[in-house]
Amino acid sequence: MTFKAAKFPYKVGATPINGDFAQWVRDKAEGTGQIRFEHLANGGVAALTLGYPGGRDSWGHVQGDAIFYGMRKLLDSKPEGYALHGRTSIAGKKYRCFTSSTMLELPDGGLVDIAVLYICDPPSWEDVGEVNNAL
Repeated sequence: MTFKAAKFPYKVGATPINGDFAQWVRDKAEGTGQIRFEHLANGGVAALTLGYPGGRDSWGHVQGDAIFYGMRKLLDSKPEGYALHGRTSIAGKKYRCFTSSTMLELPDGGLVDIAVLYICDPPSWEDVGEVNNAL
């Protein structure tokens, strides 16, 4: 199952999700409560991409919505501290990103911890609302 880019109001702790995206997350987690990075045959990794186009306030709190851009490959990765930093492509444009994780809340209240590629300076919803899963 694939999904188009998904947008949900950000919530501290666990972002509530629904619809096709929630079903995709449930299927991918397969009862484990987590979605890990996918290790690719070429030695790279892939993960769900996440960005907060609204940015953060002066206290570091997320402003606006969380946008999930689908599964993407981490390109040109290099370790920096505890994370991998690199680039990924969304709608034909490259964006800086790094590995991280976030918690999602399913419609039934279940929680899923997912590995993500966190997008630095992410594209707006208007620019990517129709992009599909890339893998």
